[in-house]
Amino acid sequence: MRKSWIFVVAVWLFAAPAFAQPALWRAHDADTEVFLFGGVHVLKPGTPWLDADLAARFDGAGRIYMEIAPIDRAEAQQAALRLGLLVPPESLETRLPADLYARMARELSRLGLPDAAAQHLRPWLASTMLTLLELRQLGYQADAGVEATLAVRAGDRPIVALERPEDGLAGLAALDPADEARLAAISLAEIETLDAGMARVVSAWLAGDLDALEGAVILEQFAGLPELRRTLIAERNRKWADTLVRDAFARPGVAFVAVGAGHLLGPDSLVRMLEARGIAVERLR
Repeated sequence: MRKSWIFVVAVWLFAAPAFAQPALWRAHDADTEVFLFGGVHVLKPGTPWLDADLAARFDGAGRIYMEIAPIDRAEAQQAALRLGLLVPPESLETRLPADLYARMARELSRLGLPDAAAQHLRPWLASTMLTLLELRQLGYQADAGVEATLAVRAGDRPIVALERPEDGLAGLAALDPADEARLAAISLAEIETLDAGMARVVSAWLAGDLDALEGAVILEQFAGLPELRRTLIAERNRKWADTLVRDAFARPGVAFVAVGAGHLLGPDSLVRMLEARGIAVERLR
């Protein structure tokens, strides 16, 4: 089964191997140690990912980096609306082929979003909402996700945002109509098996199986969409690497970076970007 493109924004999953140990990297120079952890934005409560070793490394970090700061969640929602709403006479119906529109409107209505509201959405935002609403119905919660959990655990320690909320949506907002329609078709094709498909992915994530994750998260989902892969993965990783070199590695001590798991996979990963900038990186587990 081809995994959903939306998995890059959030690696949706639930199903644990007997011993959960998601992958963790250590990047370092002479006086700075930075742990790199690829997480999941939305999880089912009780997913057993935060083991004692990972918790100890996080608790020992004086500075924490995430894609966006926890206080920016509401701003992220506003950014999605700014970039993803259509102005009449344009509508979701005019942006999609008739068959795709009919299916999208039907599925969104089933999940509680009436057609009158859906008409204002660009196809990429409609596809995103389709997946998020289905996941919510299946029991996945943002409050159970990696960033939300770590933000609470961080206490008073500073959490530094690697980008503004709109930066993560820019690649989607820049899609041409053909690619937007392709994303809508993929999301609709996968909605019926979303829970089972993501459960298989979470097993790979929890087990630290990077080959399986890269195949599902990077190779399959971006097949035929190289521009989206460039903007959602490579460009953002490049900017984040520059930020970390300029900020985290300019400060002696220990830092912890928590980003979506897809950003630490493949040749365009944050790991590779840091190595290209002269930072030593090793996988710890």
